[in-house]
Amino acid sequence: MSVKLLLERKVDDFVKDYPEYKKSEINKKFLFFAMCHLLKNSRMELEDICDGFVDGTNDYGIDGIYTFSSRELIKDDEELKEQISKESRVKIRLIQVTRDDGFSETMLLKLKNGVEEIFNLEKQLSGNEEFVNKANFIRKIWEYCFNLGNVSLIDIELIYISLATAEKVNTKLKALETKTYDYLHSQQLNQARLKFIGIAEL
Repeated sequence: MSVKLLLERKVDDFVKDYPEYKKSEINKKFLFFAMCHLLKNSRMELEDICDGFVDGTNDYGIDGIYTFSSRELIKDDEELKEQISKESRVKIRLIQVTRDDGFSETMLLKLKNGVEEIFNLEKQLSGNEEFVNKANFIRKIWEYCFNLGNVSLIDIELIYISLATAEKVNTKLKALETKTYDYLHSQQLNQARLKFIGIAEL
């Protein structure tokens, strides 16, 4: 696919300025490229972008996790208490990145399962170390907001990035999207949305 090849050339050109990614395999390069472009307007340092990576085995298809309060990145427990108030708008971003040519039911199901893993407090977290650490931090933010009485101000933004060229999302994907929303709503997390990002947006 010519447009896919053009984008991969753009990825190679982009990582030339980053020695730690220049010689990485293409999936790692694409993850780095996609995250940098997605988060470029978030006033984040490169180190902060990379710190949000949780990709690897047992990551529930989630490659990046980022938490914000009033558009400022929340990095640790101390910042959590300093940055979140009863009026804060909190955003939790869960990002999935693949080089598939389209949007996959299998990948979206993994993302849905990851959401349920994070927000099911009755279950002990499992997964790779980075995922568990970030997921635990989300749980702390959720509990802190709950105690402040502002859970309704938490936005859950799910982002699925692929090399899809068509904008159409089939009915099975829409059904999984709805089930993911239903689960979050059952946890009183009513501000949730799923964004599909393909080649055109990248």
